[in-house]
Amino acid sequence: MPPVLNPNDIYAADRPGALSPVVKNFPSLVYVPNSESDTVSVIDPTTYKVVNHLSGGWSPRSTWCRPGTCAPCG
Repeated sequence: MPPVLNPNDIYAADRPGALSPVVKNFPSLVYVPNSESDTVSVIDPTTYKVVNHLSGGWSPRSTWCRPGTCAPCG
């Protein structure tokens, strides 16, 4: 665990632009689980357009992602 930056501010290390250099240039995407269709919609937050649909299996509620790979979790 990294050291606590400010014991009075639980979000002290969670500020805009404070991303790890490893993920700093990853694309910003929003993943929306659609439980009625068992899919996940991938949305570009700058254009508000759906850029992909993923098969979600049974009632997807969350996803895990890494560059080039996303997997819905049921």
